[in-house]
Amino acid sequence: MLAEVHDPALMERVVLAARRCFARYGVDRTTMVDIAKEAGIGRTGIYRLGVTRPQITHAAIVSRFRELGEQVRPLAAEDAPFPELLLRTSLATVEVARSDPELQHLLDTTETVSLHRLITGRDSVMQEIVLDVLGPMLDRARERGEIRGDVSNDRAAEWLRGVYLMLILREDLDTNAEKTMISDFVVPSLISPVPSR
Repeated sequence: MLAEVHDPALMERVVLAARRCFARYGVDRTTMVDIAKEAGIGRTGIYRLGVTRPQITHAAIVSRFRELGEQVRPLAAEDAPFPELLLRTSLATVEVARSDPELQHLLDTTETVSLHRLITGRDSVMQEIVLDVLGPMLDRARERGEIRGDVSNDRAAEWLRGVYLMLILREDLDTNAEKTMISDFVVPSLISPVPSR
């Protein structure tokens, strides 16, 4: 995780420069000199930010995940029944992440960042991103009684994050198989049970 940076605008510039370098050279082959040059600052300027190269890599990956989340947000904001919306947003999330060349390149070319901790760790920034994008959808479902009352948004986001990661990493599933898996297991795990008569 990044400590508080005293110059957020410079940090953003450095992260964007790093992303361009990573696309050009790969994550592990990019140097701090490359990033500084791309950002138009001296290498000491980066060090004055108080961040390490792994922290910059982490920030670059998180930055891309946030951008991809914005592609799913409009779908999650639609006014539709929760089971239908959960299926559609889940499929879209997996497809957006899996088909993004920059994200795939970032994930494929880094060994300097613990992707496991970044994506699945207890205090994962991914949890924050999933909650930010899907939280309003979960809140609407809760207001309508469509989601299980015993599952908090935090727990739902943690569960969905794990499912999405598993689906993104699976290369043996086509869209129909993913849709069936989400319909059969993910949707029923979160929707409010229908009262029996």
